[in-house]
This record gives sequence, C-alpha cells and structure tokens, in this order.
Amino acid sequence: MSDRGPFEAWQVDEGPSRGFAERVVAEAMASPRRTASRQKRWIGAAMAVTLAAAAATALFVHGSPTTAGVVKGEATASAQRVEIPVGARATAVLESGAHLSWSGDEVVQSAGDVFYRVERRGGGAPFVVHTPAGDVTVLGTCFRVKVSEMNRRDMKVATVGAAMGAMAFVGVYEGHVAVSHAQQTLDVRAGESAQIDARGPHATGDLAAGEKAMAQASAEQPRDPLLAANANLAGQVQQYRSALADNEQARKALEAQLKAAQTKLDAQNRDGAPARDPYDLTPEDWKRMADEGTFVAHYPCGQDDNFKPSDDLMNAAGLSPDEAPAVTAAYQRAQQQVNDVVNAACTAVVGADMASRLGPGTCEAVVRGSQKGAASSADIERVARIRAGELPMPAPNDPSVDPLERMLLAQSGAMPAFEKDLAQAIGPEAAHSVATSDALGGCQTAFRTKGRGPVLPPR
Repeated sequence: MSDRGPFEAWQVDEGPSRGFAERVVAEAMASPRRTASRQKRWIGAAMAVTLAAAAATALFVHGSPTTAGVVKGEATASAQRVEIPVGARATAVLESGAHLSWSGDEVVQSAGDVFYRVERRGGGAPFVVHTPAGDVTVLGTCFRVKVSEMNRRDMKVATVGAAMGAMAFVGVYEGHVAVSHAQQTLDVRAGESAQIDARGPHATGDLAAGEKAMAQASAEQPRDPLLAANANLAGQVQQYRSALADNEQARKALEAQLKAAQTKLDAQNRDGAPARDPYDLTPEDWKRMADEGTFVAHYPCGQDDNFKPSDDLMNAAGLSPDEAPAVTAAYQRAQQQVNDVVNAACTAVVGADMASRLGPGTCEAVVRGSQKGAASSADIERVARIRAGELPMPAPNDPSVDPLERMLLAQSGAMPAFEKDLAQAIGPEAAHSVATSDALGGCQTAFRTKGRGPVLPPR
C-alpha cells in the first residue's frame, strides 16, 4: 500500500504537503539553540497552516509545548472531517464528532472516528491511543479507531465507561498494532480489524467485516435506563425509600399501641381463655375494623429463599425436626404468592422495569402511596368488608380493583392461606400454632384511616 492510499480514500481537503506540520514541529523541538518563545512561534505557524487547510470546517484545536518540549493539544471536529498533526510524528484525520487530546505520544480519543498515520521511530516510547474501551499501541503504521457514539464518557471515568459497555473498532491499513484492555492483548496486522468491548479485545476479520460487526454491535447494544434518566430515577427511589421508612415508623408506633391496648383487654375479656393472636382475626373482627377504618395483617414477606423455622417455633408448635422442611416449603410458597401480587401491583404503578429494580419491600411503599386520602380509606374499608364476608371476593383480573386493594387483599389473606397449606402436611392444630406464633417472623402491618386510636380484636 502506498503512503497516500488511505488518505486518498478518505478524500481529505487539499492543503500543505504531507508531514509538513510535523516536520516543522519536530525541527522546532529538536534544536537546543531555539528559545521557548521561538518554539511557540514555530508551533503557532504549524497550527496556522493546518487550520488554513481546514478553514471550511468547524474545528476547535489548541496546542503548546511544555517546558520539557512535549507537545500537548486538544481537537474537536464539530462539523466536517479535518486533518491535524498530533505530537511530533503523527497525523490524525478526525471525522465529525471526534475528539482528541494528546501529550507527546500519548493520545486520548474519547469519542468519534479517527484515522491515524504514525511515522516509525527507533527506540523511545511507543505511540498509544487510549479509548474508554481499551488502548491501541503502535510503533509506526496507518490505523483507524472508532469509539461507539452511544457510549461517550468523560475520560476521567474511562474505566467506568468500559464497565458500562463502551466499544471501540480498530482497523489496521499498514504495519501492526497491539490492542489491549485490562490484562488482555491482541496483535492486529495490516488488513485486519478488532473490536474492544466488555469481552476485551477480539478479532473481527478483515476491515470490511470489522466495520460491519461494529455497526451491528452498536445497533444492538441497549441503552441503560439508569444512564438515560439517572437523576429522575434516583429521586423516585429516594421518595419510595422515605415512604417505606415513614410507614415502618408508623407501623412500629401502632404496634406499640396495639400491644398496650391488648394487655388491658386481656385482663377484662379473656376470663381465663387462652390468649388469641392479634392477627388471628374472625369475620366479626374484620367487620369492626371496617367500621373503624382499621387494617392489620401478618404475612410472609421478603425475597429470601433461605427461610428456616427456628427451634423456638418448632418447640412451641410441638413439631419434630423432621417436620421443618414442610414448614419451610409452605412459608416460601406463601411468601412467593405475596411477592407476586406486590410486584404486579407495583408494575401497574411504575412499570415493570422499575418494579424489578425496587424489589418487594420498596414496591410495597410505592403501592401504599399510589392511593391517597379518601381513595385509600375506601380501599381499606372494602378489604375489611370482603374479609368480613359482607362483600364478595373480586376476581383475579377484575379491572375495578386498584393496586392498593389488590395488595391488601393478598397480605391479609396470606397467613390463612399459609396455615391451610401447612395443615395438609402437619395437621390443622399444629399449622394454626405455627401461623399464629410470634416466632414465625414475617411482616406485620397495622394502620387506620379514621378515629384517634386502633380498635383491636380481642385476644
């Protein structure tokens, strides 16, 4: 391949002879007799000639020598293709949208499509192009680097860019380069191409095949919704967590009231009868709570598949260790049923993608906040009257049932369903003892929408 082949293929605008700007810069840097001010004039002249050749192109470029004689610069092609000298021995052709910065033979290409010609030089440091996806190291060659447009990152966080899916195409026209990412390195020779992505560097065949592979990968690569709307999502998550924290505080306060009131009621109403769990509710209890706007529930919750009944639970229910797997299986089935309903209700409020990110705990707060004021009170009363037998149970796909009502029905019915399921394995009395035991764990919720205090079921 001739020296002019790649540049003719790129149709660069007419300008000074090839290598002129680099030779001027190199001469200026090499002469110890020239002062720093004369060096600056030489650099300025080289930049002026190059800029004159690209007068019709929107371009931002600046460069200057350091005290050690290393040329630094930065360039952005904002409208059309441009050709500029990079350091003392390279020329770069930037397509529109490309951006470079360099210090000597170290180049950072943060975006766009760039063709490089690097003159060979014996000894010294190699010429290196850093991209968000990986690095390209050369000793002298013609090559091209294209950074995926949809993955632009500030190079201050280049490692984050690579982790989030940045890609780069490398095509070699003359000589060869070393393409690297982390500890992986791949040699790419003339006529070959490679791609750097989350898998590291890998060969993509000849130049045409590599271009096609890069275009296909860029088209198929999904955008991360957290990157597209991070600030908005972060705000929403914070609101949901705050709502969950507020609900937890309210629950604890009401639980304390429930316990204190229950202690008083025990002395007056028990008359020697065994104590009844406050969540072991009868239809009469639900009717009273519907009248007072009170809701209480105890249900399996969370995403943990590692539930195991404690020794205290097994002893209190009079169960043997051999019966523990049956308790575990029934609990996990009930837990999954509640989670499925909570997730479906949350999906109806915020969409499937966000619901899957938030998880059951935060989703519960989201659904709680989906109904306000009178609408929330109506849902609570309707659920209580359904549990009291005064209203029929709605069909699973009834469109008139909103997400909050659907979730409260699932939570209030979870423990009776767990008890019924478990009874098939260990008998109804033992299953009831397990379901109403304080040692079972799970979630408890209690709140009211009217009146000054909770109206509690008798123990």
